[in-house]
Amino acid sequence: ELKDSEIRLFVADNMDGSVIVVDFPDGKVINRVSTSPSIMILAANKDNNYIYAMRGRDTDQDLTSIISTGFDPETGKFRKPHVIRTIETDTPGGPRDNKMATVGGYDAILTEGDAEIVVLMSDVIDGYSELKTKTYKIAAPDHYHYLEGETYLYIGHLFKGFVQVLDRASGEEVGRIKGCPMLHGMTEDEESGRLFFSCAQDVMVVGTLGEEKAKQISRIPYPENTGRG
Repeated sequence: ELKDSEIRLFVADNMDGSVIVVDFPDGKVINRVSTSPSIMILAANKDNNYIYAMRGRDTDQDLTSIISTGFDPETGKFRKPHVIRTIETDTPGGPRDNKMATVGGYDAILTEGDAEIVVLMSDVIDGYSELKTKTYKIAAPDHYHYLEGETYLYIGHLFKGFVQVLDRASGEEVGRIKGCPMLHGMTEDEESGRLFFSCAQDVMVVGTLGEEKAKQISRIPYPENTGRG
């Protein structure tokens, strides 16, 4: 359990394009980190070392700023946060529950404008070293709902109405699980490895482990077929 002194809050302020940093337990604003305006998403990486501030949709240039949280796991103390670097990303997305998408343990950004998964392959991200990346091609520009399985990547497409399955090692498409119009959300059951995609009329269940891998397992209708997920 975290102590109050180990908690730092990051809040996007779209009025001036900054990220407000609040430390606990006193709740004082200790810094404003300048980023590009029109931030739509804030998400932390799995180790809470970085915050990704994503700007996209209806902007002249879509950007993602990578911010150091300033947390030192060895001392358990915070240093001053700062922007490490800013990269171009065409309509960035991908986070779930305020956490970055991952591919093989590395942070990943799903660019909805040019239909790619951009994986940041550097173990440490700084402002000086080369930022190593690996790119996977997604089927089409769309709004995505993404999760990583045991060996495959599962990308739900809102408007296209299917789940694309990519092989994580090769990047090749394994298949497309169709029949999910207006795919507008997803969740997972960690024990079974099954994914649940919300479709227009029902929930599509997809397996990720063993013989169920990359297959539709079942459909779960909504109560009274309301068409609402």
